[in-house]
Amino acid sequence: MKNIKTLLIAGLLISSTGTFAQQKTIAKKKTVGTSQQISQKKSTAEDRATKETEVMKNTLGLSDSQVSRVSVLNLKVEEKIQTILDSNMSDSKKKEFIEGNMNDKLNVLSTILSKEQLAKYKASLSTVKL
Repeated sequence: MKNIKTLLIAGLLISSTGTFAQQKTIAKKKTVGTSQQISQKKSTAEDRATKETEVMKNTLGLSDSQVSRVSVLNLKVEEKIQTILDSNMSDSKKKEFIEGNMNDKLNVLSTILSKEQLAKYKASLSTVKL
């Protein structure tokens, strides 16, 4: 009889622990789901460069030659930006370096794009704030 009581108590403890563990797991799943949604929003440098090149192609009417040159430039800039973002620099330093990269990108774009395309690109940048 004593063994049965011990087994019942052990069973209750195990089942109640399992209930609490399930509740914690559900909470973790919600947290993981949120972080998964956040991580899905994070894209790779390649993804961002490809998307930006496509947008530039459509909005600026880039020629095939321009598309290939802009694609290479966008990828290089996005990789540099990703390296900066992944670094342990202060946020102000990161911002400073990223702005420098964007200014360098504009300088290179001025050699690839026509004056009209460059003006249109610069106008589109003024509407986008990070």
